Amino acid sequence: MRVVLALTAVLALSSCSSASTQACGAAGAASGVSFDTSSWSDAGPLTAHACVGTRCVDRPLGNGQPRLIFVDAPSLSSDAPIAVSLTVQRPDSRAVFKATTTVRPQKFLPNGQGCAPTAWQSRVQPTDHGLALVVK
Repeated sequence: MRVVLALTAVLALSSCSSASTQACGAAGAASGVSFDTSSWSDAGPLTAHACVGTRCVDRPLGNGQPRLIFVDAPSLSSDAPIAVSLTVQRPDSRAVFKATTTVRPQKFLPNGQGCAPTAWQSRVQPTDHGLALVVK
């Protein structure tokens, strides 16, 4: 009888401690802004110049190229507004699209509340009127 009671007490304590411990996943995430360039997925050779604040990347656009451009911005650590811009150019450097807007990054917790990492992200898409925020 003592063995059964001792075993029951151990099981009860272990179930209490596991209930208070949160299991976190291992998914990673980076802070930054994604630019959806799918409108130029079938275009001829174009180059995109995408910026988040002062961090910029240049990427080719067109056949076989990724449709999302991610600008890594590790300094994003809140929902504070930040300027983003996108310029799309032809090989002769003539711009076919140029726009700037301000976004407020959203908090992204890929492994759940209380688990690392915490990333701040936004996604924008070019429109006839400039860059539009894509809401998740």
